[in-house]
Amino acid sequence: CEKRFYRSAPFTGIKNKPKTLYSEAAAAALGFIFKLPHVQAWIKTGEPDLNYSLYGYPSKIISSLIDGMLVFSSQPSTSDDDSARAMQIALKMADHLLRISTSKNELLKAFPPTYDLEFVAKRKKDPAIGDPNGVNSISIANANKLMMLYGYEYGNVLLDLFDRTKDKKWYDRAVDIADAYRVLQLPNGCWHLKLDYNTSVPVDTHMMMPTRLMTFMNRLQVQYGKNDYKGIIEKANRWIEDNPMKTFFWEAQFEDVPSYKEPYHNLSKYPPTDYAMYLLKYKGAGEKNIAVARELVRFAEDQFVIWENPPSDSLLYNQWASKDTVKWLTPCALEQYHFYVPVDASACQMINAFMSLHKATSDSVYLQKAIALANSITNAQKDNGEITTVWTKSGFETENWLNCMVFSAKTLIEFDKTVNPVKNINK
Repeated sequence: CEKRFYRSAPFTGIKNKPKTLYSEAAAAALGFIFKLPHVQAWIKTGEPDLNYSLYGYPSKIISSLIDGMLVFSSQPSTSDDDSARAMQIALKMADHLLRISTSKNELLKAFPPTYDLEFVAKRKKDPAIGDPNGVNSISIANANKLMMLYGYEYGNVLLDLFDRTKDKKWYDRAVDIADAYRVLQLPNGCWHLKLDYNTSVPVDTHMMMPTRLMTFMNRLQVQYGKNDYKGIIEKANRWIEDNPMKTFFWEAQFEDVPSYKEPYHNLSKYPPTDYAMYLLKYKGAGEKNIAVARELVRFAEDQFVIWENPPSDSLLYNQWASKDTVKWLTPCALEQYHFYVPVDASACQMINAFMSLHKATSDSVYLQKAIALANSITNAQKDNGEITTVWTKSGFETENWLNCMVFSAKTLIEFDKTVNPVKNINK
């Protein structure tokens, strides 16, 4: 038996420069999203435009775009007129998610569907409309399955809407979602990853990685004084300690990727870094938690960050790579084993993880790593403000995932408050 291996280059310092200020890159990205025809169309129609296939994942994509419009509308560089239009778009999107939340199950009626089959059916009627991400077939194959991890993402956006509008219906809907999770928590402290949307019956045996749900419930407690979830959070934390913290089976969980029966077949850096950041924020930056967080982030960096010298051929298991030469923008972070390519949101996740450790330890190497990845985001940005999702120069082309671009913009906005690259910008 013969095997080949790729040895990833270690971090040896910041070797790239930002193309523009982080704040300017963020504003340009949000402005690009705002101006997209299929985003502007919400004002007139109140419905998802068929030309953007990823609206077929409404709970994920539309929720993130609401978030993006709220952030864009609040930026100092946004005009009053554009700010008002962005808020109008956000509310149209939010109303749409309310309309399509039609589960026949009492516990799930506050959750938008993971897959919009009605939207897909409309798209399939027009043969001229392409499907670059395979949303049509994926949605049909997963009809009536609800991925539980998008409920709390939607819940956070509802709280943001409430904060901006003071309309209590958004807060009440967020609480309905949190209360549903409370009822659905399993005796082991976790939740099934996928349920039947109309019956709440589990689809398979996979468990949902619960850290971001714990963060959502902590927000309800800390910001709104709703202290109903302490026991739920503690049980979920014990599940993490008893399972992935011992096994390091940090499973990748995405709506367009199958849940493999074989453990460790598909991992991602999101779950371990989410938990590292959770520990430092909610459990305290004591010596023990810092040690655990370091190990989790190191694991994610070793598995998913490439600082330089990416593989020169398709050595890595990666069906998305070019058959001849893989050309990646580096430094970068890869998404998951199943989609082992550099993605902007993955870089952002690592930026946030490194900054969390830097805040807890004052170790400058974490700040340097975050800067290097933030600089890459600005270098991946086009002149029109678009930040491409996949950082490959050849091989696989995809329709941009706007949720990733929103995350990039938000990360750069927060990062700019800590680091300002004025002296380092390329002339």
